[in-house]
Amino acid sequence: MALRPLTPEELELIQTAKKAANDKLASWRAELRKNRKGLTARERGNLENRIAAHENVTGKPVVIVVDGAEMTLDYDLLKSFMKSLERHKFFYTLRVRDGFPTVLDIHFSPGFGSPSCGGNAALYELPPRKKDLLQGLPRVELFN
Repeated sequence: MALRPLTPEELELIQTAKKAANDKLASWRAELRKNRKGLTARERGNLENRIAAHENVTGKPVVIVVDGAEMTLDYDLLKSFMKSLERHKFFYTLRVRDGFPTVLDIHFSPGFGSPSCGGNAALYELPPRKKDLLQGLPRVELFN
């Protein structure tokens, strides 16, 4: 399954959403850094871990729709993964598994003449702290 390239309008929506989310994350990290003085070494380490956990949004996040179920995922990651399977002549089945976290299950089996084995892979949704900040992302429908 070849994934279509994103349109210029979708890329613009992604850029706008990422900029707004990254600005909010940067201001949140700056606010945390202000409160570092007077902390013990252990508390500073915990604070630095919390700051590192809220890194900027990267890639091209989109809302993926498979059979009516939605999840927010980095489109570049999905595209590169599916491209790596294409050269092995695999058949794909996509399914969004609801729950926490939401998972895109990919079942692949070898095509005719392929010496490779089949298998399963799972791509996880973006973390909630990033997903909640990303507003107005484009929707990309995938078909089995």
